[in-house]
Amino acid sequence: MCNLYAQTKGQAAIRQIAAVMTDQTGNLASQPAIFPDQAASIIRQGDDGRELVTMRWGMPSPQFALKNRKTDPGVTNIRNLGSPHWRRWLGPEHRCLVPFTSFSEYRVEADKSRTPVWFARGEDRPLTFFAGIWTRWTSVRKVKEGEIEADL
Repeated sequence: MCNLYAQTKGQAAIRQIAAVMTDQTGNLASQPAIFPDQAASIIRQGDDGRELVTMRWGMPSPQFALKNRKTDPGVTNIRNLGSPHWRRWLGPEHRCLVPFTSFSEYRVEADKSRTPVWFARGEDRPLTFFAGIWTRWTSVRKVKEGEIEADL
């Protein structure tokens, strides 16, 4: 999946399908375009059962990727699960579900421009989920924000 997805179904649908016990999202708006570092909803296991919460998209970057950088933009596509950097978050306590209705991949055109091509389970873009991991992390995501602690 590229770095763009959408979640356009209401939180009542998410709560029902995922059997969510607690909803901490407030008034969850439709999100037709979710990019890295934006806030989006996830379902994780809380103390009282499944909970729907909002987190920032992008796990902490590995140390080598931060060399000569002032910020950590985060990683959105984890490929090497054997890396010690990622193994610490692979246990059940860090697993989550990410609700979505479609995702995109870019098609490279003849002129080298890129056009997003959207994929969904059906024409009506039904709600579905992909597997994710989450953590609470302290870092500088944006220079203007400075150091923050965030659920990612």
